[in-house]
Formats: sequence, C-alpha cells, structure tokens
Amino acid sequence: MLNLTDLSYKQFRDVIFFSAIIFIIAVSVILIIIFYNNLQFLKQILKGFLIGAVASLLNFRILSNKIEKFGEITKDSNSTNAVSGGLLVKNFFVRYILILIILSIAAMNKKTINIFAAIAGLFAVQITIYILYFIESFYKKTEKKSD
Repeated sequence: MLNLTDLSYKQFRDVIFFSAIIFIIAVSVILIIIFYNNLQFLKQILKGFLIGAVASLLNFRILSNKIEKFGEITKDSNSTNAVSGGLLVKNFFVRYILILIILSIAAMNKKTINIFAAIAGLFAVQITIYILYFIESFYKKTEKKSD
C-alpha cells in the first residue's frame, strides 16, 4: 500500500494532480450516463463542470508552485518575511481573480454553461484530496486489524 506521507512534496503534488484528473473524468462519465437522454442539459452541465474543474486544477497548480517557491525563499537566510509574505498575497489575489473570471463567464453564458456545475467543478481538487485521505485512512485501519 502506498503511504502518502512517505512521498516527497513534488511526488505528493503530482499524486493529487493526477488523481484529480481521474476524478474529473469519472464524474464526467457519470454525468454523461445520468443525463444522456437530455443532451442540451448534459452539454450545459459538462461545460460548467469541466470549466470549474480546469480552474480548480490551475488554482491547485498555482498554489503548489507558490508553496514550493515560498519554501525555497524561507530556506534562504538572506530573504525577509516581507518578500515571502508579498509573494503569498499576490498569489492569493491571482487565484481568486481566476475563480472570479470562471464564475463570471458561467454567469454570463447561462444558456450554454451551468453555473452550479461550474461551482461544483471548482471543488474537484479538494474532493480528490479528501478521497485520497479517506482511502489511505481506510487501508491503515485494515492493516492494523490484520496485524
């Protein structure tokens, strides 16, 4: 069993990223199966979910890259907290502007994009992290019982 806590930061980030892609594909397939009879609604939901999910992946990648840079800055003894703090504040606004743009696009295109699906897609990476956590917790509990 793969123990996520034994991975390096980059490996852990990549596991989350690719697991999120698998989760997005699985949800898309489930949506296609559920709404196959109503193709117009299916298109709206899929567009909304995929737009939100892509924004979620971008948001995660931006945040993970900034965290990595923040770690490198704080290791450097010549850097100040103001520089690293400024980096995080700038990153914060960029990420939320991305979310604002995605939700604005979904709101302006109500007939072609479902805004609720876009909002749900924005949580794709977070849901993936919770799923990975529960899977790892489940396997740790079953390993303890078998010992």
